[in-house]
Amino acid sequence: MSIRSPMLGQVDFSLIPVLLSDDISLFQGGASLEKGSGSLGGLIALTNRIHWQDTLKIKGLSGYGSFQTFNEGLTVDYGTQKFHSRTLAYYTYSKNNFKFKNKNIADIDSLGNYIYPIVENNNADYRFYGGAQTLAYRHKHWQIRVDEWFQKVDRSIPRVNTYEGDDYANMSRQDDATNRLVLQAIRQTDRSKWHWSIGHSYESMNYTVRNFISGKGYESVRYSQSESSSFYGKMSYRYHLSKNTTLKVNT
Repeated sequence: MSIRSPMLGQVDFSLIPVLLSDDISLFQGGASLEKGSGSLGGLIALTNRIHWQDTLKIKGLSGYGSFQTFNEGLTVDYGTQKFHSRTLAYYTYSKNNFKFKNKNIADIDSLGNYIYPIVENNNADYRFYGGAQTLAYRHKHWQIRVDEWFQKVDRSIPRVNTYEGDDYANMSRQDDATNRLVLQAIRQTDRSKWHWSIGHSYESMNYTVRNFISGKGYESVRYSQSESSSFYGKMSYRYHLSKNTTLKVNT
Protein backbone atom coordinates (compact mmCIF):
# COMPACT_ATOMS: atom_id res chain seq x y z
CA MET A 1 0.00 0.00 0.00
CA SER A 2 1.17 3.50 -0.78
CA ILE A 3 1.94 5.65 2.28
CA ARG A 4 1.82 8.83 0.23
CA SER A 5 -0.56 11.38 1.68
CA PRO A 6 -3.70 11.56 -0.50
CA MET A 7 -4.10 15.25 0.47
CA LEU A 8 -0.49 16.37 -0.07
CA GLY A 9 0.55 13.90 -2.77
CA GLN A 10 3.91 13.24 -1.13
CA VAL A 11 5.63 11.47 1.77
CA ASP A 12 7.40 13.20 4.65
CA PHE A 13 10.11 10.63 5.46
CA SER A 14 11.16 12.59 8.55
CA LEU A 15 7.95 11.33 10.18
CA ILE A 16 8.63 7.64 9.52
CA PRO A 17 10.38 5.87 12.44
CA VAL A 18 13.44 3.76 11.68
CA LEU A 19 11.90 0.75 13.45
CA LEU A 20 8.94 0.63 11.07
CA SER A 21 10.73 -1.27 8.29
CA ASP A 22 13.32 -4.05 7.94
CA ASP A 23 14.29 -3.30 4.34
CA ILE A 24 14.33 -0.15 2.22
CA SER A 25 14.60 -0.67 -1.55
CA LEU A 26 14.91 1.94 -4.29
CA PHE A 27 13.43 1.21 -7.74
CA GLN A 28 14.46 3.77 -10.32
CA GLY A 29 12.32 4.83 -13.26
CA GLY A 30 10.11 2.21 -14.87
CA ALA A 31 11.49 -0.53 -12.62
CA SER A 32 8.83 0.52 -10.10
CA LEU A 33 6.13 -0.96 -12.38
CA GLU A 34 7.16 -4.43 -11.21
CA LYS A 35 5.62 -3.57 -7.83
CA GLY A 36 2.35 -2.58 -9.46
CA SER A 37 2.47 0.93 -8.01
CA GLY A 38 1.57 2.67 -11.28
CA SER A 39 4.50 5.03 -10.81
CA LEU A 40 6.88 5.69 -13.71
CA GLY A 41 9.26 7.99 -11.85
CA GLY A 42 10.54 5.46 -9.32
CA LEU A 43 9.56 3.89 -6.02
CA ILE A 44 10.90 3.59 -2.48
CA ALA A 45 9.66 0.32 -0.97
CA LEU A 46 9.50 -0.22 2.81
CA THR A 47 9.04 -3.89 3.71
CA ASN A 48 9.02 -6.12 6.77
CA ARG A 49 10.25 -9.71 6.66
CA ILE A 50 8.32 -12.62 8.13
CA HIS A 51 10.49 -15.09 10.07
CA TRP A 52 8.85 -18.51 10.02
CA GLN A 53 10.72 -19.92 13.00
CA ASP A 54 10.37 -20.33 16.74
CA THR A 55 11.54 -17.00 18.08
CA LEU A 56 10.95 -14.30 20.66
CA LYS A 57 12.88 -11.09 20.06
CA ILE A 58 12.58 -7.75 21.82
CA LYS A 59 14.37 -4.69 20.45
CA GLY A 60 14.42 -1.21 21.94
CA LEU A 61 15.65 2.16 20.71
CA SER A 62 16.32 5.24 22.80
CA GLY A 63 18.06 8.41 21.72
CA TYR A 64 18.60 12.01 22.71
CA GLY A 65 19.75 14.82 20.43
CA SER A 66 20.24 18.54 20.39
CA PHE A 67 17.36 20.97 20.95
CA GLN A 68 15.69 18.55 23.38
CA THR A 69 15.02 15.82 20.83
CA PHE A 70 13.95 12.44 22.20
CA ASN A 71 13.41 9.18 20.29
CA GLU A 72 11.94 6.07 21.89
CA GLY A 73 10.85 2.82 20.28
CA LEU A 74 10.13 -0.82 21.07
CA THR A 75 9.46 -3.87 18.88
CA VAL A 76 8.41 -7.33 19.99
CA ASP A 77 8.63 -10.28 17.57
CA TYR A 78 7.12 -13.66 18.33
CA GLY A 79 6.94 -16.54 15.90
CA THR A 80 6.51 -20.23 15.31
CA GLN A 81 6.76 -22.38 12.19
CA LYS A 82 3.24 -21.27 11.15
CA PHE A 83 2.55 -18.01 12.97
CA HIS A 84 4.32 -14.67 13.30
CA SER A 85 3.49 -11.51 15.24
CA ARG A 86 5.28 -8.18 15.37
CA THR A 87 4.26 -5.28 17.63
CA LEU A 88 5.82 -1.82 17.38
CA ALA A 89 5.36 1.31 19.51
CA TYR A 90 7.32 4.56 19.20
CA TYR A 91 7.44 8.17 20.39
CA THR A 92 9.47 11.18 19.22
CA TYR A 93 9.56 14.74 20.56
CA SER A 94 11.70 17.79 19.81
CA LYS A 95 11.52 21.38 21.04
CA ASN A 96 13.52 22.31 17.91
CA ASN A 97 14.42 25.74 19.30
CA PHE A 98 17.75 26.37 17.57
CA LYS A 99 19.22 29.87 17.16
CA PHE A 100 20.31 31.40 13.87
CA LYS A 101 21.31 34.70 12.28
CA ASN A 102 18.27 36.02 10.43
CA LYS A 103 19.47 37.77 7.27
CA ASN A 104 15.93 38.51 6.11
CA ILE A 105 15.53 41.37 8.59
CA ALA A 106 18.17 43.88 9.74
CA ASP A 107 18.89 47.17 11.46
CA ILE A 108 21.28 49.77 10.04
CA ASP A 109 23.92 51.36 12.26
CA SER A 110 25.27 54.89 12.00
CA LEU A 111 27.85 53.81 9.42
CA GLY A 112 25.26 52.22 7.17
CA ASN A 113 26.18 48.64 8.02
CA TYR A 114 23.51 46.00 8.29
CA ILE A 115 23.08 44.38 11.70
CA TYR A 116 21.40 40.99 11.50
CA PRO A 117 19.71 39.78 14.70
CA ILE A 118 20.32 36.40 16.33
CA VAL A 119 16.87 34.88 16.83
CA GLU A 120 15.54 31.65 18.26
CA ASN A 121 13.41 29.28 16.22
CA ASN A 122 10.38 29.44 18.48
CA ASN A 123 7.02 27.77 17.87
CA ALA A 124 8.70 24.90 16.02
CA ASP A 125 8.24 21.96 18.40
CA TYR A 126 6.90 18.65 17.13
CA ARG A 127 5.96 15.23 18.43
CA PHE A 128 4.75 12.09 16.77
CA TYR A 129 3.85 8.71 18.14
CA GLY A 130 2.15 5.58 16.95
CA GLY A 131 2.25 1.85 16.61
CA ALA A 132 2.13 -0.97 14.11
CA GLN A 133 0.94 -4.57 14.27
CA THR A 134 1.63 -7.48 11.93
CA LEU A 135 -0.03 -10.89 12.14
CA ALA A 136 0.82 -13.67 9.69
CA TYR A 137 -0.21 -17.33 9.34
CA ARG A 138 0.74 -20.02 6.83
CA HIS A 139 -0.58 -23.47 6.00
CA LYS A 140 0.67 -25.61 3.12
CA HIS A 141 0.48 -23.40 -0.01
CA TRP A 142 -1.29 -20.49 1.70
CA GLN A 143 -0.15 -17.40 3.62
CA ILE A 144 -2.47 -14.89 5.28
CA ARG A 145 -1.14 -11.58 6.58
CA VAL A 146 -2.65 -8.50 8.26
CA ASP A 147 -0.76 -5.21 8.77
CA GLU A 148 -1.96 -2.07 10.51
CA TRP A 149 -0.11 1.20 11.15
CA PHE A 150 -1.38 4.14 13.19
CA GLN A 151 0.38 7.47 13.72
CA LYS A 152 -0.44 10.83 15.35
CA VAL A 153 1.61 13.94 14.57
CA ASP A 154 1.37 17.28 16.43
CA ARG A 155 3.66 20.07 15.26
CA SER A 156 3.96 23.83 15.42
CA ILE A 157 4.72 25.71 12.22
CA PRO A 158 7.41 28.43 12.51
CA ARG A 159 6.67 31.89 11.23
CA VAL A 160 8.39 33.13 8.09
CA ASN A 161 11.80 34.71 8.65
CA THR A 162 10.54 38.12 7.51
CA TYR A 163 7.94 38.28 10.31
CA GLU A 164 8.45 41.26 12.65
CA GLY A 165 5.11 41.33 14.45
CA ASP A 166 3.94 40.36 17.92
CA ASP A 167 5.56 37.24 19.39
CA TYR A 168 2.12 36.06 20.50
CA ALA A 169 0.42 36.40 17.12
CA ASN A 170 0.13 34.05 14.15
CA MET A 171 0.78 30.91 16.21
CA SER A 172 0.23 28.14 13.65
CA ARG A 173 -0.17 24.46 14.41
CA GLN A 174 -0.94 21.33 12.38
CA ASP A 175 -2.19 18.01 13.75
CA ASP A 176 -2.32 14.87 11.60
CA ALA A 177 -3.64 11.37 12.22
CA THR A 178 -3.22 8.42 9.86
CA ASN A 179 -4.31 4.80 9.91
CA ARG A 180 -3.56 2.17 7.27
CA LEU A 181 -4.81 -1.41 7.22
CA VAL A 182 -3.81 -4.10 4.70
CA LEU A 183 -4.98 -7.70 4.33
CA GLN A 184 -2.98 -10.04 2.06
CA ALA A 185 -3.47 -13.60 0.87
CA ILE A 186 -0.82 -15.57 -1.03
CA ARG A 187 -1.03 -18.99 -2.66
CA GLN A 188 2.25 -20.31 -3.98
CA THR A 189 3.21 -23.57 -5.68
CA ASP A 190 6.36 -24.70 -7.47
CA ARG A 191 5.43 -22.91 -10.71
CA SER A 192 2.79 -20.31 -9.83
CA LYS A 193 2.02 -17.61 -7.30
CA TRP A 194 -1.23 -15.76 -6.61
CA HIS A 195 -1.16 -12.60 -4.49
CA TRP A 196 -4.31 -10.75 -3.42
CA SER A 197 -4.35 -7.63 -1.22
CA ILE A 198 -6.96 -5.17 -0.07
CA GLY A 199 -6.48 -2.13 2.14
CA HIS A 200 -7.96 0.96 3.70
CA SER A 201 -6.25 4.30 4.31
CA TYR A 202 -7.56 7.08 6.53
CA GLU A 203 -5.98 10.48 7.14
CA SER A 204 -7.12 13.63 8.94
CA MET A 205 -5.45 17.04 9.11
CA ASN A 206 -6.32 19.96 11.39
CA TYR A 207 -4.70 23.37 10.90
CA THR A 208 -5.15 26.28 13.32
CA VAL A 209 -3.82 29.82 13.65
CA ARG A 210 -4.14 31.52 17.06
CA ASN A 211 -3.59 35.04 18.37
CA PHE A 212 -3.25 36.12 21.98
CA ILE A 213 -6.04 38.47 23.08
CA SER A 214 -5.61 40.33 26.37
CA GLY A 215 -8.14 39.17 28.95
CA LYS A 216 -9.14 36.12 26.89
CA GLY A 217 -5.93 34.27 26.15
CA TYR A 218 -5.31 32.50 22.85
CA GLU A 219 -8.18 32.57 20.35
CA SER A 220 -8.34 30.70 17.04
CA VAL A 221 -8.54 33.06 14.07
CA ARG A 222 -8.29 30.35 11.44
CA TYR A 223 -9.30 26.69 11.57
CA SER A 224 -9.22 24.13 8.78
CA GLN A 225 -10.09 20.45 8.97
CA SER A 226 -9.65 17.86 6.22
CA GLU A 227 -10.32 14.12 6.10
CA SER A 228 -9.55 11.48 3.51
CA SER A 229 -10.63 7.84 3.36
CA SER A 230 -9.76 5.48 0.52
CA PHE A 231 -9.80 1.77 -0.33
CA TYR A 232 -7.61 -0.16 -2.69
CA GLY A 233 -7.35 -3.66 -4.09
CA LYS A 234 -4.62 -5.42 -6.04
CA MET A 235 -4.07 -8.85 -7.56
CA SER A 236 -0.98 -10.33 -9.16
CA TYR A 237 -0.28 -13.67 -10.80
CA ARG A 238 3.04 -15.20 -11.80
CA TYR A 239 3.54 -18.45 -13.69
CA HIS A 240 6.86 -19.98 -14.75
CA LEU A 241 6.35 -21.28 -18.29
CA SER A 242 9.94 -22.46 -18.53
CA LYS A 243 13.32 -21.90 -16.96
CA ASN A 244 13.76 -18.59 -18.81
CA THR A 245 10.15 -17.53 -19.37
CA THR A 246 7.71 -16.18 -16.79
CA LEU A 247 4.19 -14.86 -17.25
CA LYS A 248 3.22 -11.94 -14.98
CA VAL A 249 -0.17 -10.31 -14.62
CA ASN A 250 -0.98 -7.32 -12.34
CA THR A 251 -4.34 -5.67 -11.78
